[in-house]
Amino acid sequence: QTYAEWAESHRQQGLEQGIERGRTEGRAEGRAEGRAEGRAEGRAAMLVRVASRRFGAETAEQLAGLVRAMGAEQLARVGDAVVDSETGEELLAAAGNGTTKGRGA
Repeated sequence: QTYAEWAESHRQQGLEQGIERGRTEGRAEGRAEGRAEGRAEGRAAMLVRVASRRFGAETAEQLAGLVRAMGAEQLARVGDAVVDSETGEELLAAAGNGTTKGRGA
């Protein structure tokens, strides 16, 4: 086996290992992202459910549209607003602009 053949063989082997490592890392990242999205969807669904029980179906439907694309931190603020708000309108205003009244804080 010539040096060129040896070098090409090792280059190909390194390339295959790199591709496999990339696939493995990509799968792991995809699973982590999927779990995070699932947790966010679950939190959003729970907030909508609690809002429905507290403020009625109409408020809950409007809230569902607002929380659909929110991240974990925003959802936590909306959770505070569900507890702190006295009316559905107040909740929707807080959820729409990302602030809460902060009662007791």
